Amino acid sequence: MENDEAKALYKALSLFRKNIKQPVKDGENPYFESSYVTLEGVIKTVDEAMNGTGLSFVQEVATINGLPSVRTTLTHEDGGTMTTEWLSLLPGGKATPQDIGSLITYAKRYQLAVWVYQATLTMTATKLAKTIIRCRIAVNSK
Repeated sequence: MENDEAKALYKALSLFRKNIKQPVKDGENPYFESSYVTLEGVIKTVDEAMNGTGLSFVQEVATINGLPSVRTTLTHEDGGTMTTEWLSLLPGGKATPQDIGSLITYAKRYQLAVWVYQATLTMTATKLAKTIIRCRIAVNSK
């Protein structure tokens, strides 16, 4: 990334941080008797905060080493970009299409929420995110 592109990107990120609001918990989980922010809620909050900043994002989905994976790229209209690492999650059970779809939605929601520094994670999700990070570090260091 060129120096001018980086400056424009960081200036836009600063404006974005001023604009961002805490997302509304718009989903209910009857199993855990809790509420949470849906993927749509996270995207809505991020989109609203990006208005007028020149920022946008895209989330790619792929199969990496046989696992459903997501990565997020933030772009600025002047050319600067930032991209996350691939986030891969292990499916449980039989790995039905429903299971894979749920994993992809979950990965998109948490990757985007964590990346924009929002306090949308429950304690359980925070522990999961830390476990995923530890696993990635362990796998990458071998």
